Amino acid sequence: MASDQRERRLFILFTDWFSHKEQRGDYGVPPEKIEAYRRRISKLARENQVQAIAEEMNWDSMARSAASKALHLRKPIPLMEDAIRYINQILIGQEIPSETELIARELGLPYKACDLTMDEQLKNGPLEPPDSTNEGRTQWEDQTFPPREQAWITSLLELRHWPVLFVCGNRHKRTFLPRLAEADLNVVVVPEEFEPCPTDSGDLTT
Repeated sequence: MASDQRERRLFILFTDWFSHKEQRGDYGVPPEKIEAYRRRISKLARENQVQAIAEEMNWDSMARSAASKALHLRKPIPLMEDAIRYINQILIGQEIPSETELIARELGLPYKACDLTMDEQLKNGPLEPPDSTNEGRTQWEDQTFPPREQAWITSLLELRHWPVLFVCGNRHKRTFLPRLAEADLNVVVVPEEFEPCPTDSGDLTT
């Protein structure tokens, strides 16, 4: 089916866990959970005849996941700037696809990792909320989410293939959906159908 540039339909899968473990295929995640995620993405792409797949993901996050798997760590490397730089140095030039990207390849669809890098995110505030209360987390989201979500929209528009399937954390519903409406995108929120993976403390990437 040819891409319809006028329609600009965006299917969004809001995941209901914080750390995106299945997306990255993290070490320690049961294979059946990763496979369930892969089936879900493939099914959504086929049923909705999407022409591209994108997600809330960046190279830094995939590098951290790859290093964790390579070192057989049960907890992800801490989200510290020095650790991220070190991982980037040892993995520079290597291709580290997410599970989402692998599905896009299997289906022959364009793929885009849309998130800002860790360094870019740090310019807008800490990577994790310094205050764990609901009010503190909301304030952190209001500070750090807008530049990330705007970057996602820019990346999605650059794909120039419609409809698109986009995967991101459900903490972004409150802020991302109004921003998408302002961008005049035809948004369809698809239901979540598989169990979330437990979140390790200290890995609250949303």
